[in-house]
Amino acid sequence: MKLQKFDNWRIQMKINKNLAWISALLLSFLLMGCNQDLPDKLYDPDADKGATPVLTSIIPDGKPLAGVGKLTVTGENFSPVPEENYLYFSGQRATILSASSTQLYVIAPDVVGDSIVVKAAVFRVELFSNELIYELIPAVIEYGKIENPGEETQQGYALAVDNAENVFVQTDLKKIQKIALNGTTTNFATTSYVAAKSMKFGPGGLLYASAPAGRVRKIVQYAADGTESLFATFPATPEDFDFDAAGDILAAVDMDIYRIKPDKSKAVIGSLPAVVKSVKFYNGVLYCLQKADGSGQQKVWTVSPQESSLDNLTEIFDSGTSDVLAGASLNAMVVTENGDLVFGTNHVDNGIFTVSASGEVASLYASLIAAEITSLSWGNSTILYALRDKDGTTKVLRVDMDTVKSATYEGRQ
Repeated sequence: MKLQKFDNWRIQMKINKNLAWISALLLSFLLMGCNQDLPDKLYDPDADKGATPVLTSIIPDGKPLAGVGKLTVTGENFSPVPEENYLYFSGQRATILSASSTQLYVIAPDVVGDSIVVKAAVFRVELFSNELIYELIPAVIEYGKIENPGEETQQGYALAVDNAENVFVQTDLKKIQKIALNGTTTNFATTSYVAAKSMKFGPGGLLYASAPAGRVRKIVQYAADGTESLFATFPATPEDFDFDAAGDILAAVDMDIYRIKPDKSKAVIGSLPAVVKSVKFYNGVLYCLQKADGSGQQKVWTVSPQESSLDNLTEIFDSGTSDVLAGASLNAMVVTENGDLVFGTNHVDNGIFTVSASGEVASLYASLIAAEITSLSWGNSTILYALRDKDGTTKVLRVDMDTVKSATYEGRQ
């Protein structure tokens, strides 16, 4: 028993000796570390904080449109690396496109207001800039209200805009509703048909619409008090029509183009290679959009309407050759002052697309205009109005086109 206790004692002594050596070694490392110089404080008030950015001015390329407008911000102490700059509009960050030490070129965030607080920050710089107060206006808004409380969900089929910028929408309750400049909606007329194909204002400020009503395919005219009267009938319903400089109506009926005189006389003056969905007259030329036929391909032609013929048939666009629009339905078309095309579509990514004279396709205000856009009508300058259908409900959109202007509309002259 004594021998066993002695052996246990010897083992314990060895363990204690080894622990002593380990403790001594650790202590030496700690003492060595303590010999290094350490700062008196974790925060050094004298450290370089970087040059604080300064904001001087904000200049828009056109209109200061929220979500899409491009702005040049001038000032001092910006980083030439775009990703190292942060520009906030009431807390919403702008997209920096390019940067120098004195300028930031940005896309405004989707913030609307006339007292937006703008401030900047730069990576590794402690302080924010001074603040500027700025105004951003909406690029796209829902305009007016064509639903009536207590009635079934309404769908709009066609719209037109008069010289005073009043918007007229034909709806599925056999009504034409008028949206005034202040957004107030009133009933203008009761229609003899359910769904108009097209509406336009013509000479004298009179409203015209094309629609089927039973077996009658017609264009009707509305007096200033909303009274409807028959203007012309056709073997098929005119999909669309427009006015030329003489005040004649040019109507697309299947593949044919009719000329209808103010005295209501009419005649076919020519045909297109396919059924026509939309027509627009501008600068002596009639733009004709092919109606969708399920092929995923729609063409646009131009022709020169003569008194009794169509000259100079020219294909200017084919959606089937477009990487963007192939397969989408082009529901409506208008033309800009520069001759560019604007389409209302059912494209999954955006409702409105533009096509330049050179054939370049671009999404208009991506993410701001959802499909499906079924009708388009220019206001009197840079405002475009659209009907958007979603889940059986139609909304009127007011789209600010910034510096892009409408082609001259002969019907309102």
